[in-house]
Amino acid sequence: MSALTDASRLSLRPLTVVAEHDEYVIGDPATGRFFAVPPAGLLVLGALRDGKTIGEAATVAASPGEELDVLDFADVLVRAGFVAAVDGHAVGAGPAPAAKAFNPLAGRAARALFSEPMIVLSGVVLLVTVAVFAVTPPLRPKFEDLFMHPQPAISFAVLFGVSIATGMLHELCHWWAARGLGVPARIRLSRRLYIPVMETDVSGLWSLPARQRYGPFLAGMVCDVLTLAIAVALRLAWSAEVIDLSPTAVRILGAFVTLKVFELTFQFLVFLRTDLYAVMITALGARNLDRVTRLRLKAVFGLARPRERAELADAHPRDLAASRWYAVFYVLGLLWAVWFFKAWFYPSTFVVATWMGSTLGHAPAGSGDWWQAVLVMALVSTNVIWPLAVYVRQRRARVAS
Repeated sequence: MSALTDASRLSLRPLTVVAEHDEYVIGDPATGRFFAVPPAGLLVLGALRDGKTIGEAATVAASPGEELDVLDFADVLVRAGFVAAVDGHAVGAGPAPAAKAFNPLAGRAARALFSEPMIVLSGVVLLVTVAVFAVTPPLRPKFEDLFMHPQPAISFAVLFGVSIATGMLHELCHWWAARGLGVPARIRLSRRLYIPVMETDVSGLWSLPARQRYGPFLAGMVCDVLTLAIAVALRLAWSAEVIDLSPTAVRILGAFVTLKVFELTFQFLVFLRTDLYAVMITALGARNLDRVTRLRLKAVFGLARPRERAELADAHPRDLAASRWYAVFYVLGLLWAVWFFKAWFYPSTFVVATWMGSTLGHAPAGSGDWWQAVLVMALVSTNVIWPLAVYVRQRRARVAS
């Protein structure tokens, strides 16, 4: 494609426009690409849609006190994939496929289940659950509850299966809530530092007003709170001899409660870009707070490269303002992550690896103990292979872009 000039005419793809604070968020939900523009940018888009040249659009958008380099703005539109053709010549790939139609009944159910009243109700349920823990010490989550069986391999297998199943349910709720609002969503494997996670790409939510994003962002936590409350209620009813449960079921419920409390606590580690991070930046009207905070810290410690300093200087004002205090929480979070790795993640992995090596070295091949060690090795290795595979994938994506 030849360089853009004031005489160039752009044919835009269908874009969404959402007013937010004193600007507009434009983008394509199908590709998940969005960025904020000032009111003058919206005027430029309207002029370009009407068939005006870039130069003519600049004249339309000109206003006292607000400068916009329309030629540069048009170049950004092209690089973002928002332009289908320049002067009649197609550019880039074709439009991304639209999301398949969602079942209307499932959509209505999602909008009801993850509505504001349900979010408030789940908050009340969480407070009640915490109150139950406070007044009933035997029901409180304990690390020992995770070992619900004398055989470590069975405990590992059950925990692994339960964590994958509940993690997928958490992400399916994000997916369901987003699709219920007509937004495409995709579940994928990811990581937070060295921690393997599943995540749902719901970047298309930026095509909706801020108030409508909270439901999908919090959908997973709503599910976690409700399932935690059910498990606690079952254990409470069993302890009060209202219902009869087998010892195995009680132990599995105990492990489930501990696992759920850990998962809910994890969401408060916003420096890891958890669900509550998405809620926070929406409430603040931030655009890329995580990136700007990292750039600020690199600049403070003299590690930022010239292009990174330029990126920081051009960052959104709200991101710059929030990063001043968020950087403190970010550094504290990183220190916690280092402590957790040193105090828990590495030692536990080392102990398990030592046990596996000893068992495989001394137990007869094919014996029960030997197969237990093999099973545990397969499960524990996901803690290393999963984040490493995601890192390689992300690295390749950055190089390709």
